[in-house]
Amino acid sequence: MDQELPPQERELILKLALEDPHINAVHDLRTRAAGPFVHIQMQVDLNDTLSLNEAHEIVIAAENRMMKVYPAADILIHPHPNGCQHMHGNSIFRQELNCDHDHDHDHDH
Repeated sequence: MDQELPPQERELILKLALEDPHINAVHDLRTRAAGPFVHIQMQVDLNDTLSLNEAHEIVIAAENRMMKVYPAADILIHPHPNGCQHMHGNSIFRQELNCDHDHDHDHDH
Protein backbone atom coordinates (compact mmCIF):
# COMPACT_ATOMS: atom_id res chain seq x y z
CA MET A 1 0.00 0.00 0.00
CA ASP A 2 1.28 3.48 -0.88
CA GLN A 3 2.03 5.83 1.98
CA GLU A 4 3.33 9.34 2.59
CA LEU A 5 7.03 9.57 3.40
CA PRO A 6 7.87 10.25 7.07
CA PRO A 7 8.27 13.90 8.17
CA GLN A 8 12.09 13.72 8.31
CA GLU A 9 12.19 12.52 4.68
CA ARG A 10 9.85 15.32 3.60
CA GLU A 11 12.07 17.86 5.39
CA LEU A 12 15.10 16.47 3.53
CA ILE A 13 13.29 16.84 0.20
CA LEU A 14 12.44 20.45 1.05
CA LYS A 15 16.04 21.13 2.05
CA LEU A 16 17.28 19.66 -1.24
CA ALA A 17 14.85 21.80 -3.24
CA LEU A 18 15.73 24.98 -1.39
CA GLU A 19 19.51 24.54 -1.76
CA ASP A 20 19.23 26.64 -4.90
CA PRO A 21 18.66 30.31 -4.03
CA HIS A 22 16.64 30.67 -7.25
CA ILE A 23 13.93 28.52 -5.65
CA ASN A 24 12.11 30.96 -3.40
CA ALA A 25 9.47 28.63 -1.94
CA VAL A 26 7.99 25.15 -2.20
CA HIS A 27 4.24 24.51 -2.29
CA ASP A 28 2.08 21.40 -2.31
CA LEU A 29 4.80 18.84 -1.61
CA ARG A 30 3.36 15.38 -2.16
CA THR A 31 5.33 12.21 -1.54
CA ARG A 32 4.41 8.55 -1.84
CA ALA A 33 6.37 5.41 -1.19
CA ALA A 34 5.23 2.55 -3.42
CA GLY A 35 7.36 -0.51 -2.79
CA PRO A 36 10.93 0.38 -3.71
CA PHE A 37 9.84 3.53 -5.56
CA VAL A 38 9.29 7.06 -4.28
CA HIS A 39 7.04 9.60 -5.97
CA ILE A 40 7.79 13.27 -5.30
CA GLN A 41 5.70 16.15 -6.58
CA MET A 42 5.87 19.86 -5.76
CA GLN A 43 5.50 23.40 -7.02
CA VAL A 44 8.46 25.76 -6.69
CA ASP A 45 8.34 29.55 -6.82
CA LEU A 46 10.85 31.09 -9.21
CA ASN A 47 11.54 34.67 -10.25
CA ASP A 48 9.06 35.57 -12.96
CA THR A 49 11.77 37.23 -15.06
CA LEU A 50 13.58 33.93 -15.70
CA SER A 51 13.42 32.52 -19.20
CA LEU A 52 11.76 29.16 -19.76
CA ASN A 53 15.21 27.66 -20.35
CA GLU A 54 16.57 29.10 -17.08
CA ALA A 55 13.57 27.80 -15.13
CA HIS A 56 13.98 24.41 -16.76
CA GLU A 57 17.67 24.24 -15.77
CA ILE A 58 16.81 25.13 -12.15
CA VAL A 59 14.15 22.41 -12.01
CA ILE A 60 16.46 19.80 -13.58
CA ALA A 61 19.19 20.65 -11.04
CA ALA A 62 16.70 20.24 -8.17
CA GLU A 63 15.57 16.89 -9.58
CA ASN A 64 19.20 15.76 -9.83
CA ARG A 65 19.86 16.68 -6.18
CA MET A 66 16.86 14.59 -5.15
CA MET A 67 17.81 11.69 -7.43
CA LYS A 68 21.18 11.41 -5.66
CA VAL A 69 19.34 10.70 -2.41
CA TYR A 70 16.36 8.86 -3.95
CA PRO A 71 17.69 7.05 -7.05
CA ALA A 72 14.38 5.18 -7.56
CA ALA A 73 12.32 8.37 -7.43
CA ASP A 74 9.77 9.64 -9.91
CA ILE A 75 9.98 13.42 -9.51
CA LEU A 76 7.63 16.07 -10.87
CA ILE A 77 8.48 19.70 -10.14
CA HIS A 78 6.19 22.42 -11.46
CA PRO A 79 7.82 25.86 -11.73
CA HIS A 80 5.54 28.65 -10.55
CA PRO A 81 6.27 32.38 -11.05
CA ASN A 82 6.69 34.47 -7.87
CA GLY A 83 3.71 36.63 -7.14
CA CYS A 84 1.32 34.61 -9.28
CA GLN A 85 -1.85 33.93 -7.34
CA HIS A 86 -3.11 31.23 -9.71
CA MET A 87 -2.32 27.84 -8.17
CA HIS A 88 -2.42 24.68 -10.26
CA GLY A 89 -4.35 21.53 -9.58
CA ASN A 90 -7.50 20.79 -7.67
CA SER A 91 -7.80 22.81 -4.44
CA ILE A 92 -9.07 19.67 -2.66
CA PHE A 93 -5.55 18.27 -2.81
CA ARG A 94 -3.62 21.42 -1.90
CA GLN A 95 -1.62 21.28 1.27
CA GLU A 96 -1.08 24.18 3.63
CA LEU A 97 2.67 23.58 3.42
CA ASN A 98 4.51 26.67 2.26
CA CYS A 99 8.25 26.52 2.80
CA ASP A 100 10.59 29.25 1.72
CA HIS A 101 14.18 30.31 2.28
CA ASP A 102 13.20 32.20 5.44
CA HIS A 103 12.00 28.95 7.01
CA ASP A 104 14.42 26.95 9.20
CA HIS A 105 15.32 23.61 7.61
CA ASP A 106 18.29 22.65 9.81
CA HIS A 107 17.34 19.20 11.07
CA ASP A 108 19.37 16.04 11.56
CA HIS A 109 18.89 13.52 8.76
